Amino acid sequence: SGRALVHPVDLRAILARIVQLLEVRAGEVNTVICIDHLDRLPQVRMAEGDAEQLFFSLIENLICFADGKERHHVEVSGVVNAHHVELRFTGDYGLGDEEGSDLSAGHLVTPESAGKGVDCGLCVASDIVTRADGSIRRESAADARPTFVVVLPIAGQVAIQGD
Repeated sequence: SGRALVHPVDLRAILARIVQLLEVRAGEVNTVICIDHLDRLPQVRMAEGDAEQLFFSLIENLICFADGKERHHVEVSGVVNAHHVELRFTGDYGLGDEEGSDLSAGHLVTPESAGKGVDCGLCVASDIVTRADGSIRRESAADARPTFVVVLPIAGQVAIQGD
């Protein structure tokens, strides 16, 4: 069946594996992946495979927008906020906002909005975050740096996650 064991996961360890997988791809487009402040984060409650897919999808999505001409950075950082962990995935280049897009800055990313002409990785990411009782939204700073903000619950007890 489509059930996954949900338990506390170490974000830093999972991210280190995913960054290692994506380093070559990032290097091909002159991009470096930076990890900042994840060593201080508590574990979150979700399926480990989902955490891997989430990180891969969001980082790969940001790498896809690098032009390869200039040196770029994709930064993953995190903070504890109340009973949640907030992860920020940021590229150092502009994506621009399509007028009327559900993925414009400040909007929540849902499977419906992510499926509208955007990389299917965002649809996967949205589905994973929803299953983990979290949220995902896109923000853009004044300098138009794209940022995806993922909010996930801090680990508690073991649970079973179904479709």
